[in-house]
Amino acid sequence: MKKTWVVILLAETILLIAAAVIGYGIYTGRFGDLFPGTDPDMEAAATPRPAPAAPSGGDATAVRPLVTASVSLDGGVVTVEQTLAYPEVSDTLRAYLFAVNYADVTILSVGSDSGILGHTRNGPNLEVNLSQPGASFHIKYRILLPYDDSIMAARNNLVLMNKIFCTPAYMVNGEPVEAFLHPQFGSPFVYPLTDYRVTVRAD
Repeated sequence: MKKTWVVILLAETILLIAAAVIGYGIYTGRFGDLFPGTDPDMEAAATPRPAPAAPSGGDATAVRPLVTASVSLDGGVVTVEQTLAYPEVSDTLRAYLFAVNYADVTILSVGSDSGILGHTRNGPNLEVNLSQPGASFHIKYRILLPYDDSIMAARNNLVLMNKIFCTPAYMVNGEPVEAFLHPQFGSPFVYPLTDYRVTVRAD
């Protein structure tokens, strides 16, 4: 019995070390250095992560996007209403709708105080075109959670709502900072440090 626990602890330790190495490789973009012989097209962090500008007037949140979200849960259906406020004004605001990768998502409405020309969604990539330069948009969407073992699921007595929020892309001079060259590897954008204010309503 004692030997079994030792083996389990050793296996867990090895898995944790492997996860840390892989995580470090993803974060720093050093997959080529850490794992020689990998696909040369799969180079992480092709564009360096930019440093945010110094906050003005002592406001620590001045350079950070703010996501205000209201979430309601009814069985396996999640309805999300969000306002994404960016620190930089632009004609086009981009974001990433993670939930599309895991569940059935229907966008119910998209709007902005700056007026909206329209929006396009290519997979999880969302682009909102404003009538005039602005720094925020509102979005409402519905997620139908699958009944399975994924990270976003509805099960008996358990609901997993990981990655339900639409996340702003890091914008510099009106353009998102791309994170990866390879289209099937990781998220396409670098995401800034973002403040979230979330209200959840459920049974």
